Amino acid sequence: MKKLFSIIFIFFLLLSCKRQGEILGLTWMNKEFTDSIKYYNRGDTVGLLVKTKKFKKGKTIEVTLKDDERINENGDTATVIISGVVERKGLVKIIVDTGGVFAEYEDKE
Repeated sequence: MKKLFSIIFIFFLLLSCKRQGEILGLTWMNKEFTDSIKYYNRGDTVGLLVKTKKFKKGKTIEVTLKDDERINENGDTATVIISGVVERKGLVKIIVDTGGVFAEYEDKE
């Protein structure tokens, strides 16, 4: 079982250049978005709930994830970008396949 918090959020990007809103918080959830979680097994599908403020509904935001326990063929730390669309009340729900999102990376030895 892997701690979710070993995945570090590097930064948040907007697809547009304007910064019109802000990220208030991130919560790892089960894939149904009914309960928060602290751990997952590699291969599980989990949800990432992003709380935002002042983003328009329909705006796409990107979240960059870094997994310090995995590397690519050059030895670089695993980094991926996932995205989601702002829904009502400023919430963004992103489904993350923990097996697939870092599939091209290997475990550090």
